[in-house]
Amino acid sequence: MLQNARAVPLNLQHIDVPKGANAVESKTIKIGNTIVTIHSSLVNMSPDQIQEWFDEAVKQGDPVAHSLVTAVSNIATAKDQP
Repeated sequence: MLQNARAVPLNLQHIDVPKGANAVESKTIKIGNTIVTIHSSLVNMSPDQIQEWFDEAVKQGDPVAHSLVTAVSNIATAKDQP
């Protein structure tokens, strides 16, 4: 056993995912050697519906939606800089 090894506590939160008729929609895509599964009702929405959903979520103060908008904005801004 390693003498310098230490345990790092993880504060994982359980997320209850409903099954059956109430299940969240998902979409699986492959990017290179990575398989990504997105669990969201947004995956089957049109771009206009997604924009409307984000606008409403940000207006209502949804912190997750706000974080996503901020991240995308930061990426777009970084691409514009030389």
